Amino acid sequence: MRRLRPEEVWVQTLVAQELSVGVEQHDNGSQPGMFDLLIRYRSGRCGALEVTAAAASDSIELWKLMNSKSARWQVDGIRGGWMISVFASASEKKLLADLPGLLRELEIRGIRDFGPWFMDGGPLKDIADRLGIAGAWQSPDTSYPGSVYRTIEEPLERRAGFVAADSNPLAEWVGHFLAEPKQADVVRKLEHSGEPERHAFVVVPGFTTAPFAVRDILWRDDVPP
Repeated sequence: MRRLRPEEVWVQTLVAQELSVGVEQHDNGSQPGMFDLLIRYRSGRCGALEVTAAAASDSIELWKLMNSKSARWQVDGIRGGWMISVFASASEKKLLADLPGLLRELEIRGIRDFGPWFMDGGPLKDIADRLGIAGAWQSPDTSYPGSVYRTIEEPLERRAGFVAADSNPLAEWVGHFLAEPKQADVVRKLEHSGEPERHAFVVVPGFTTAPFAVRDILWRDDVPP
C-alpha cells in the first residue's frame, strides 16, 4: 500500500480538524489516476481531495543540500561569521570546492560587504558569478571561528511587490496555477473522481513559485476572504 507523503498527512489532519470530518487515504497505489484523500461527512456525502504544492523545487533542493548536516558550515583558514546568499541555480559541489578560497581572499582584502554594489568587474566578480553568489556579508563578531551560513536568494518578484487590500490576487493566482500543464494530473484526477464535491489543496511552502502578493495574503490575518 502506498504511504502518504508528509504534506498529505498534514493536509489530512488539518482538514479533519478544521471541518470536523473524517478524512482517509484514497490513493493506495492499487491503480493509476486515484485522487489522494477522501472526505467523509456525517451526512454520508463524500468529497475528493487532491494535494499539490506551488513549490520552487530548485530552491528547495539546494536548501536541503546546503542544510543536510548543519546550518553552520565550518571553513578552515578564515575568521568566519559569513552569511552567503546564493541563487537557486548554484551548484553545491562548486560552492564547497571554491567558496572557501573566495572568502579567504575577501578577508585578506578586508572586504566585509560583497554584493552587486561592489561587483564592478575583476576576478572576484568572476568567481562570484561562476559560483552563483548573490552577495556575502561578514559579521564583525562571531563565536564560531570559520563559520559560514548560507541562504537562498529568491527572485525579486517573490520577495517584494504589490500588497492587496483583499484576497482577490490569491483567487486569481489559484486559477492560473491549476490551469498550468504541470497541474493537469491534479485536475484530471478530480474530474474523474466520481464525487460531487472536489477540492484541490494547494500547499504554498516557504520556497514557492507564488508571487509576493499571494504570499503576503497568506502571511496576514486581516485580509478579508
